[in-house]
Amino acid sequence: MAPAELLTDCVRIRDYTTLHVSPLNELLAQAVLENAPAFVRPRLDQAGHNRELLLDWAAAHPDLVSLAAPAGGVSAFPRLVDVPDVDAFCDALFQKSGVLVIPGSCFDSPQHVRIGFGGRTDQLTQGLERFADALRETRR
Repeated sequence: MAPAELLTDCVRIRDYTTLHVSPLNELLAQAVLENAPAFVRPRLDQAGHNRELLLDWAAAHPDLVSLAAPAGGVSAFPRLVDVPDVDAFCDALFQKSGVLVIPGSCFDSPQHVRIGFGGRTDQLTQGLERFADALRETRR
């Protein structure tokens, strides 16, 4: 919803920028769709492996987090044990360790964080180690 003159301008801009894609992009997209299993299977395998890695990590740290197994997708929503200000913790974790988790306050669950596990396994492993170290530091 917008004023009519703005919508007219938006449609024209869309036509100039996204209505047509290059033939090369269309060819690549077609090749990917025709070979979807070859592109999707490695990502699904990695996500499954990372999910198990995350669940094992959480099970090894019950004093730090409580995590129900995610039913799908590539993110989890653990509850942090004994962290009085999760928002401040998340900010400090990113600033000090370069680990990005989203505070649960963004989802009306202030004691939780959202963790993505769909990326590279080595980055997830390193991030979980830094995450656990930061959680332990809050207890000192």
